[in-house]
Amino acid sequence: MSTDSRMPEYAGVQPGPVEALRGRLSRKCRLVLVYLAISAVLLLLAGDVIPRWRLQNMSQLPVGISRHVTMEPTKTTVLALSAHALDDVPTWAKDQPGCDKGYLSPLHCWSDPGVLHIAYDAVTVEAEESDEVDINALIRVKNGDTAVAELTDQVRLEKSSRMPVAEPDASLMISIPRASSGMLMSNSTRDGVQYFFPSVTEKKSYEYYDRLAMTSEPLDFVEETTTDSGMTVYRFAQTLEPRRVVYEGQPDHRVSNINFSTMELPAAQLFDAPERTRRGLKPEDLVEVNTYYTATRELLVEPQSGEIVDSHEIMHLYLAADDEDAHGDALKPHSSRSAFSANLNWDAETRATQEAYAQDVISTKRNLALLSWVCKFLLLVVVARAVVEILRNRRGSL
Repeated sequence: MSTDSRMPEYAGVQPGPVEALRGRLSRKCRLVLVYLAISAVLLLLAGDVIPRWRLQNMSQLPVGISRHVTMEPTKTTVLALSAHALDDVPTWAKDQPGCDKGYLSPLHCWSDPGVLHIAYDAVTVEAEESDEVDINALIRVKNGDTAVAELTDQVRLEKSSRMPVAEPDASLMISIPRASSGMLMSNSTRDGVQYFFPSVTEKKSYEYYDRLAMTSEPLDFVEETTTDSGMTVYRFAQTLEPRRVVYEGQPDHRVSNINFSTMELPAAQLFDAPERTRRGLKPEDLVEVNTYYTATRELLVEPQSGEIVDSHEIMHLYLAADDEDAHGDALKPHSSRSAFSANLNWDAETRATQEAYAQDVISTKRNLALLSWVCKFLLLVVVARAVVEILRNRRGSL
């Protein structure tokens, strides 16, 4: 039997490139390349996989975060509904000019002047679905030390988009202690931005939900600007045209004893003498009026985090006989027809806190970008070192 016949079948098979390379590499070179390969994998994880995973998590609205917002104290007048229901002018207003005519006195005689304090707390909690989150918010409105209203708001958002789910999961309860009244709007469906903007805010218009109007309208991008601290932000603005405050068409969703329906009031409460003459009205003539609402708002949003860092709003609730009157009073609020009017601005502490939240996100994204760049640079160094090691081994084997 020849020598060739005793050789294994695979003896004539040519080694592959990896086997051939391994055969030409020294033991020391192979050990170095193993260490370099492990380093390359670790650098790839640290510079690409982990930053992508972290950024994906940051884009999700997490459970367990809270926001506390306080408005600057602002002078305002609030119609004292409980006193107005008694017909006579309140004792504390009878000494005011023109308020000595009883129920034929101007409506502002029932307005309670003071300093408005508004604060709200919002917290995210677990929802039924893992990709959703509930926001529970409590909004407290005080006139001095007296509670004017309290709003309990709940809405369910998608974690990824931070927009409301397309299901009837939202609710709003308004309580007015001094009037012993309130309203509950439950099982309602919302759309539009609420509390948080998307994690990457764009230069475009967003639907924005107004809790008093109970509807969403476009909030328009205005410009890119900076805050006093130098943070880059986007400015958004919105103007709500006057609208009647009605909640018709949702009988299954409403339990209310707040009177927003049509009312009849003496002309003397609504118009001064020249205006009554122009309209051909006597002081005691009853005028049918409705409650109207209008608002303007301006928001500053940090685009990398979706955090609102400043807010300015002007809200006006007032009585008007028709849409024409309502549009006129929206431009120039009239004290004899105003139920509530206030300029609402976030205070300095809230602005600083919100900027700090946004800065944390900015810093984290910047650090992740730096980590990714460093790791990719080191990965190139590792690859170059591997090539050098192979070439050095090849020269040594010649």
